[in-house]
Amino acid sequence: MRYLLLISGASRGLGAALAEHAIAQGHAVLTFARSPCAHGEWVPLDLADPIKAEQSFAAALARRGAESFDGYALVNNAATIEPIGTAYGAAQAQAHLAVNLVAPIALSRVFLRELAERDAAKRIVNVSSGAAQRAFAGWSLYCAAKAGLDHFGRCVALEQAQARFPVDVVNLSPGVIDTAMQARIRAASADEFPSVARFIDLARSGQLASPAAVARKLLAGIVGRRRYAGATVAIDEFVG
Repeated sequence: MRYLLLISGASRGLGAALAEHAIAQGHAVLTFARSPCAHGEWVPLDLADPIKAEQSFAAALARRGAESFDGYALVNNAATIEPIGTAYGAAQAQAHLAVNLVAPIALSRVFLRELAERDAAKRIVNVSSGAAQRAFAGWSLYCAAKAGLDHFGRCVALEQAQARFPVDVVNLSPGVIDTAMQARIRAASADEFPSVARFIDLARSGQLASPAAVARKLLAGIVGRRRYAGATVAIDEFVG
């Protein structure tokens, strides 16, 4: 089966690794990010402006979605951890939620609308986090956004149960990956993020997964036949 994958935040980290692996496996890939992406067809897109991002995403999907694929997958991968700590105001909260919550909701709505009558395998993957279910001091916005996106996914799954050609939704917890975001977390002070020592220890003890290893498991789950109906699952369960 040949898929069209639409991956946000694909200029580095897990998104870049997934795009590279998917292309190597013969799939078509559209990548969405502010910075150029090394793999796939790059569509410049700034999730900090969800309205413009929605328009750019819709145009790209209309263009490539007209082609015939066996399956389609939207991977809401892009995210920001900033601001860490408690010294933020309304402007920073709005900017954070635009990237981590509003934009993936907007992209998902376009995906659902444009492919509603397409009789093919269809899946939305929301890249989740343990922070969606566990509270961390210093991550109030990140935890709130991830929890909100997970619950949005569960609601969409209920709505899609009534669709003629339903889209499956999964909230995927990929584990702790060796990315630039993790480096930023380890650079935080204990005042900003009291749990920082735990993440430093994970890196020192070699417990961070490589983006490439997680990407291989992620693609296997995307093209697999199992349906998740809005469930939140760990990466190894997704592969299985």
